[in-house]
Amino acid sequence: MLVPWIENGKYQDGNGIIIDRSRNDQIGSTLSAYKGRTLIGDNVSYKNGGSGIHTFDSDHVDIVNNTTYLNNQTAGIEYGQIMSNHSGDIQVLNNILYSARNKPINLNNKSTNVTFNYNLYNNNGYSVSAVGPNDIMADPQFMNASIGDFRLKRTSRAINSGYKSNYLSNYLTTDFLGNPRISSSTVDRGAYEMQY
Repeated sequence: MLVPWIENGKYQDGNGIIIDRSRNDQIGSTLSAYKGRTLIGDNVSYKNGGSGIHTFDSDHVDIVNNTTYLNNQTAGIEYGQIMSNHSGDIQVLNNILYSARNKPINLNNKSTNVTFNYNLYNNNGYSVSAVGPNDIMADPQFMNASIGDFRLKRTSRAINSGYKSNYLSNYLTTDFLGNPRISSSTVDRGAYEMQY
């Protein structure tokens, strides 16, 4: 989105998926804060101007089994593929984050109680902002990312290495293509599940 923000004249937006201001605490808002949980699951977000998935001034968001690829296309935007910004109680699980060389992969900016875990990050020469104990740095081995085919090759480390959360049993029972979410021993990372 190449429209500068009136407050500072800079490009600020163009995010693929954003949960924006669910706290409803901005000036003039007459709404109370949203108290439920928000799920962002089984999405592919790629080549957006801003981040692929973004939370701003929001709480109780679960970002599970998504694939983000080469976002931050707008010059001057360095948000990462998945960003938590001034938010709280954010879980980022089982995602694949693929960033351009020397661009941020993920970012936690002034957020609290944020968990990054069981994600796969590409090694692009940039340090990862938040790392969980089960995150891995590896080439995800997409089938053909140049044409938007983000299915995984059989040798991908994302296969059978995810975390089987309650979301997978109750809500995310299929992948991006509608295939069963778990087709082998456990869940894959990213939006696609390898089918055997």
